[in-house]
Amino acid sequence: MINDVLKIIDDSGYKDFVNDGPYKALITPPGGDDNKAAGGDKKSSTKVEKLTPMTVNVTRTDLASPMNIDFWMTMHEDEGPNGAFDILIKGHIEVSKGANETTLPWGVFTFDVEGTAGFGGSLGDLQLFKMGIKTIENADGLAEMEFIDSGTSPVSKTATVSGSNSIHVIANKDLSAGNMRVLLNDGVDTDSLYVTFNDDYFIDFLDSDSSSFEFSKKFSDLKQTAFDYAVFNKATGAKLSLNAGMPFKTADGKFGYAGNWGIWAESQNLIVNGAQITSEGSNPVTYTVVAKNGKLVKHVKVSKTLADIAGLPLYMWDNNTQKDKVIKWNSASSIFQQVGTMGNDSDGNWVLTPFTVGNYVTLNTGNTDEWDGGWVESLNTFLEIGRYINGGVSLSDSTAIQYYVESTVKPGDTSVPSTLYTKEWVPNFSVANANALETQQDNHYNCWGNSPENCKSPALTFDTTNYTLKNGSTEIIAPNKSTLDLSNSRYSGGVQVWGLVAATNGESYGADTFYSWNMGDNEWNKFISVKNAAGELVAFDQPIRISYKHVPTNDRNYALSGRDTQRDNMLYQMDYDGNHLNIPWFFNNSSSDSNDHDWEPEINLKDGAILTDGTTEYVVKGTDVMLTMKRLSVGGSGLTVDKTTSDPTITYNAGKIAAMPVKPTLDRDGTAIKVKVSKGKKI
Repeated sequence: MINDVLKIIDDSGYKDFVNDGPYKALITPPGGDDNKAAGGDKKSSTKVEKLTPMTVNVTRTDLASPMNIDFWMTMHEDEGPNGAFDILIKGHIEVSKGANETTLPWGVFTFDVEGTAGFGGSLGDLQLFKMGIKTIENADGLAEMEFIDSGTSPVSKTATVSGSNSIHVIANKDLSAGNMRVLLNDGVDTDSLYVTFNDDYFIDFLDSDSSSFEFSKKFSDLKQTAFDYAVFNKATGAKLSLNAGMPFKTADGKFGYAGNWGIWAESQNLIVNGAQITSEGSNPVTYTVVAKNGKLVKHVKVSKTLADIAGLPLYMWDNNTQKDKVIKWNSASSIFQQVGTMGNDSDGNWVLTPFTVGNYVTLNTGNTDEWDGGWVESLNTFLEIGRYINGGVSLSDSTAIQYYVESTVKPGDTSVPSTLYTKEWVPNFSVANANALETQQDNHYNCWGNSPENCKSPALTFDTTNYTLKNGSTEIIAPNKSTLDLSNSRYSGGVQVWGLVAATNGESYGADTFYSWNMGDNEWNKFISVKNAAGELVAFDQPIRISYKHVPTNDRNYALSGRDTQRDNMLYQMDYDGNHLNIPWFFNNSSSDSNDHDWEPEINLKDGAILTDGTTEYVVKGTDVMLTMKRLSVGGSGLTVDKTTSDPTITYNAGKIAAMPVKPTLDRDGTAIKVKVSKGKKI
């Protein structure tokens, strides 16, 4: 929690705005940049980048006075006892002295923040959390810090649970050794422990059962988890900088972000065709929203061999179990095998349940249909493995395979054929209900399974200027909810016309290029962008796409004993959008200690690892790296616990919050408050 909050404050760019008046910062909320798999139906085209606006005001009377940081923000949560809800957060930081490595490693500051939410009903308004941090300047040569947090959370529509935690830290000035007193209460269980640490080791003592846990924090023992990277041109050394997007305001003064993934706004209902938005920054510019009724996606073939995907997990959805089958290519035996399942655990995390080797299931023509396939997270694509299993030939590492990478077609792109055909289903929305539409689709594929040549569509016309797809004179667009409600059907995520090709009797499978037409109510179902005053679409830099086979020596943790080797030599398709290198995440539940279970990136690249997009070579450097200590056997550290550290005495200073000014809406020049920082970068 401390790290999450302090990272948010750091991303606000507060250091550049002392006495510069209130401003807005658009930040990525905690967990907002995680790329977590969520079942076998995941598609890359469903991503929309969402940021959280934070109002910040930094003041300082003079150099002899403290620096004060006041901040306000609203965090939106999708799930609560009564559905989605907002957390209203406000905090105050008072910094008396800056950090100094020799005398004040943390500086001297106090930090108070609280978050409340309204749930209605019997729950009413709840203070979900309140947190305080205080560092203490001592004359005894020691560094000292205290921390407290407490709050109340709903567990149902009528019940809540309250908890609290507090910590007291006393260490030497270089933080190489010290002691902590820790008191934890989650509303169900209470823990009380002492902690002692030095340069190399960490040991704690739990009061309740007199047990100890010991860890090595020697750098050579630390597991490194890299969450973000900077990317550099290998030849020139220049840091790669892309114009991936821009923050803006809608007509009602709310904030949004436009980029390669589309447009997100606090007032999403105002993002309609022809609406005006205004960019944030020192030179605001007015743009016009371009919103179409669908989105045409171009699919371009990539050719590989089965050897390239050896060991790479494919997630095949199973309607019967409501889980993913986890499929891997076995090079040694030249077969596809189901090696486990992926599904929700008791806490709702999407986790792997592996089979024992003797229980692996071989995929063959008897249990795999021609059109069966699996989502490949590391390649960000769907791989039609049923085609190969049912292809009538023996499979081996050298067997050629293909998959497709996606890009959105923009209005005015004259490279797209004006006439398109498909053997896939073309919906006719003139039906009574969603069930009838599902029956219509099923009937098509019954026909297609028997005689696909007789099931091809008539000529469909794509108009690149108006960005429409028509069947004759009828535009193919999903109906609105009042006309045909699809929200509780298989089409709740949208409707697709798949496999569009230029040839009259063409086949999308194996084609170098084909297209799909996407429709629906979600942001990712439609083409949405902005154009300038000259009527030109704003050209955001496209992400750099990198194909990378994970070399074991590129692993940050290569020298660690017992490191995770399951992704060695696995193929990845990664995009770098100027801010993030899009490496897939997974829920790691491999440890026997449930406290260690968490989401993390599949691979952790060492600094200097070389990547290429096929033309240019790049090198990476980790910019956000977590270090995790190695668990030791009891007595392995040689440390003993010092139990003299006193209980924390800090109290949450609600008075600091109460004395905060009202959330400002105007800049110091009297104009509307402006966004001056986006994702940690000054605009």
